[in-house]
Amino acid sequence: MKAHKHFESELKKYVIEKKGGHGLYRLYLQDYSERWKWWSIALYTGRLPADPYPEIEFEPGLTTSHAAYQMIERLLEPFHEKRLAFLNLLDHLLFHFGDPSVTDISKIPEEQKRHFRNTIDLRTFFKFPGDLWGHYLENNMSKWERQDSAFFTTPDYICKMMADITIPDSPNNRYLSFNDPCSGTMRMGLYASNKGILDISAQEIHPTIYKVGLINAWLYLPPSVMPSKEINKFIKEERKRLNI
Repeated sequence: MKAHKHFESELKKYVIEKKGGHGLYRLYLQDYSERWKWWSIALYTGRLPADPYPEIEFEPGLTTSHAAYQMIERLLEPFHEKRLAFLNLLDHLLFHFGDPSVTDISKIPEEQKRHFRNTIDLRTFFKFPGDLWGHYLENNMSKWERQDSAFFTTPDYICKMMADITIPDSPNNRYLSFNDPCSGTMRMGLYASNKGILDISAQEIHPTIYKVGLINAWLYLPPSVMPSKEINKFIKEERKRLNI
């Protein structure tokens, strides 16, 4: 145990010193998420675990009074330009998740980065899982980009209903693929993942909405953001063998 803790400490130190913190939050994900634990085993062994892909009970309607929603407000509270601070917060998260789309956050003011680091608690996103960022964006976008984006989230109960109707319950769902060509914040993909689908992809034209969806994927859809060529090859072979 002591050796493991020492290795973990040294690994975090390396990420901070050598990579400027790029990917630092990734080191915590499997500690907070059963899905990330499951997928970490898959990546380590090169095989899908026999246990089912863990289901997540997503919370619908995370309102402004919700503790998770209020954490985002605390993250942005000190800053007058809320829209710019929100965009910087998205980049801050994606950088520390190690997403290849954001490798430089030097333009974010040091004051903001320090506040983000000291205020954010990743455990909140797993304690209250759901499209928290989509709810926040929808509630505030009227001030920013509503006319340009025409963004309205699909209610959670409709996303769940569509997943239940279109995706049968089957242990072979792990070999299926799901694509949302107008994904918004990936809410539909979240509910599709609860049917056991690993291969979830999406497209979104609006850059801010796309980043919100990407954060949801980092939190709740590990195979989508850290794919394995070996496992993807196996899934395609099984899909062909099962004729699905």
